[in-house]
Amino acid sequence: MAPCGVKRVWSTQWAFLAELQNGEFVAWGNEGSGGNIAAAGVKASLEKVGVKHVWSTGRAFLAELQNGKFVAWGEAWGDKDYGGDIAAVKPSLEKAGVRRVWSTGYAFLAELQNGECVAWGHSTRGGDIGGVKVSLEKVGVKNVWSTLYAFLAELQNGKFVVWGLKDHGADLDAKKKASLENAGVKYVWSTAGAFLAELQSGEFVAWGHNGYGADISAVKPKLESGVKHVWNTNGTFLAELQSGEFVAWGDKGHKSRGAGIDRVKVSRKEKIVKHVWNWIKHPFRAELQSGEFVPERSKYSKVWTVKESLEEAGVKHVWSTHGAFLAELQSGEFVAWGDKSGGAGIDVVRPSLEKAGVKRVWSAYYAFLAERQNGECVAWGLKDYGGAWRKEDWGGNLGAVKASLDRKAQGSPYAAVAALRRRVEG
Repeated sequence: MAPCGVKRVWSTQWAFLAELQNGEFVAWGNEGSGGNIAAAGVKASLEKVGVKHVWSTGRAFLAELQNGKFVAWGEAWGDKDYGGDIAAVKPSLEKAGVRRVWSTGYAFLAELQNGECVAWGHSTRGGDIGGVKVSLEKVGVKNVWSTLYAFLAELQNGKFVVWGLKDHGADLDAKKKASLENAGVKYVWSTAGAFLAELQSGEFVAWGHNGYGADISAVKPKLESGVKHVWNTNGTFLAELQSGEFVAWGDKGHKSRGAGIDRVKVSRKEKIVKHVWNWIKHPFRAELQSGEFVPERSKYSKVWTVKESLEEAGVKHVWSTHGAFLAELQSGEFVAWGDKSGGAGIDVVRPSLEKAGVKRVWSAYYAFLAERQNGECVAWGLKDYGGAWRKEDWGGNLGAVKASLDRKAQGSPYAAVAALRRRVEG
């Protein structure tokens, strides 16, 4: 297989955009969510002028070209405005220049080079900054974080402001606000509807929707014993503690989205073998490092919970989609859990991930895209959102890209994959 030749990849919730090493841009997934770059000459602009930066909301891409111009595409209509229409802000973006851009799932926020802040997209989900614009511009912005529905900004004076959907992150009460400002913030993480903050004092505070991880009462003592890493899906937080233990919370009752690490079972191959015998009475008997004896023909297979796997083998990397986690263990094995149709179903791709090793992984709402160490790419997940669900639909290896994609490839992950598997001509 030829290498896929990927230079950079971005995603909305339901589509991927890739810049290839040859300068070409390809997109696949849901057409209305950024997966169609043929419309309005977007593809031509990206390739002819070149791209400096790309940002995204749930269903729209925003690109700054090398000449300072801006283009956007994706959904922007009615009460489902996702920031794909930049007509009202385009003059400001291009005249002043952009310093930084952030986004929720529905709106963009841009800080211009002159210090002005502009926002657009869904008005109640981050797109209306009328109540905080003076603070953002007069005091200045230090950091910005977001859930799917709300923004959190730390100002240069150490104060915090929030805006967007109240019960999904914009509901920072006076007590928690005071904690953030008095102690100072070390790190902030978020799910679709909740923020989690580690203060400089080591205390943890969370707010937003309890179903998205805002209720940390059961894990707060463990978090405050020391956290090494935190990851998230749409509604679940996953934390690796300094002790090596893993805890997950949020999305109660929905272990399919990654929270049930102590209940979900995964099959792994035991790597550490002390001895193997071929006795007459005990043919192909293997003693594992753990002291357990198993038949050799079982290939030392063992069923573990996700929690046991993460803690026993150790974690090298973790990635996530809307409802699934993917972890590369220190042993080189891959385990996934959560929504099988949204990225956790790795039975088809797992052998290729483990055999070649993984170089980079990207994700959309319901799909993963991985570049292996040999340069080949694999994608999996839901059919219309950048990956594949059924085995027979799986696109397999993404090869180098033909100079011009077939017209039908735009917006179709499978046609795009077929085109990507062709070698570059000439």
